[in-house]
Amino acid sequence: SLLQPFEEYENILKDDYDYRLKEKVIEGLRPTIPASCHPIFREVIERCWADQPKDRPNFVEITQILRELLISMGVNLPIIREEPESEESSDSLVYSERGVMEGGKMVLAPVM
Repeated sequence: SLLQPFEEYENILKDDYDYRLKEKVIEGLRPTIPASCHPIFREVIERCWADQPKDRPNFVEITQILRELLISMGVNLPIIREEPESEESSDSLVYSERGVMEGGKMVLAPVM
């Protein structure tokens, strides 16, 4: 859509934008997901919006879902292991709760 998140709601958030946006998000306001969004992306986005943290996917689950989607679309991705074989290894990516490691180095960490 090329819109900034919540840009579509500027008219209801006009005065004291930051405070009202926070208030509305707590009440359940979410940006509209474009109709062109892949259904799996839509599902991940909506699960990330869950009110209860226990209902939200964790970092590893999100990366696994997105990886499976990319593979199903024919994208050639590196081999993945859940845990490293050794510190020195790696011609593959390693996914863990701490993030994504490649060659023993952190390449992507979850935002806390």
